[in-house]
Amino acid sequence: MNDASITATPPALQVSNLHITIERAAAAPLTAVEGVSFRVGAGEVLAIVGESGSGKSLTAMALPGLHQHPVRISHGSVRLEGVELIGQPESALRRVRGSRIAIVLQDPLTALNPVLRVETHLVETIRAHRAIDREAARSLAMAALARAGIPEPARRLRAWPHELSGGLRQRVVIAMALVNEPAVIVADEATTALDVTVQSEILREVERLARGTRTAFVWITHDFSVVDRIADTVCVMYAGQVVEQGPATEVLAHPAHPYTRALLECIPIRQQPGHRLHQIAGSPPLIGAWPAGCRFAPRCPRAVDVCRRDPPRLSTPDGMTDSHAVRCHDPVRA
Repeated sequence: MNDASITATPPALQVSNLHITIERAAAAPLTAVEGVSFRVGAGEVLAIVGESGSGKSLTAMALPGLHQHPVRISHGSVRLEGVELIGQPESALRRVRGSRIAIVLQDPLTALNPVLRVETHLVETIRAHRAIDREAARSLAMAALARAGIPEPARRLRAWPHELSGGLRQRVVIAMALVNEPAVIVADEATTALDVTVQSEILREVERLARGTRTAFVWITHDFSVVDRIADTVCVMYAGQVVEQGPATEVLAHPAHPYTRALLECIPIRQQPGHRLHQIAGSPPLIGAWPAGCRFAPRCPRAVDVCRRDPPRLSTPDGMTDSHAVRCHDPVRA
């Protein structure tokens, strides 16, 4: 058998040229996310980073098909374990949500029904996708809580959401995402509202789960310290586009886009003691009010005429590895 006859295993998630628009009643739709592409293999963590308004959360909600009118996917592909999700009927998407792809939101209180015990949340999640009795589902639920790092899982099953701390509630939501052993978990700012100690504990659990269960994670964040902690690869988004992507270690060590570098310079631990904290001048453009050339040009200290005139392509400049790409006319050289 030659190599050409061997079918390669598809990645857990492959997103290609994704465009997301916002419909308007009396005007043309606005393009909010444009041309986003990435892939995540089993057991890998991809971080999508950017300021508020960059399109991160729209992308996250679109992956399992949870976007709602007036938001719609106008173009592109989302393939889960090789199967195209875009264009599938809602009934088919419901079968894969929670079983093959799951989502963890920023605020666990919005994901947990306050009048249902933890046990009910988990058991109903399991039985929605598996033909098993309640007792068997309860055993799986207890195992999922333990896997998510929750102590005394039997006792926690009987708890109401309001009886748990913010960190424990977020672990319950992660356990719900894990309980059916999905191929992909999308986490949208899942630790932003937690204190740094709890955040560190949950990130440690995510690292362990990704390696131990071979679950792929798409981690949406604005915090590069989270990227440094758990990510294998990173996509930096600005104004609806990916402006830099590549291995996390390489992007963090040698950021090529001025926006990526500016974000990293805003991290307090990178500041010189006694100096004023760095900030990026200006604000991101509003959706639909994109500049004519590079969308970061109005805020970029390196911008020249070509930046304000011509939109740059996402490409790999000379001297960078093939897996590291940047959308810039004059990328920063290490």
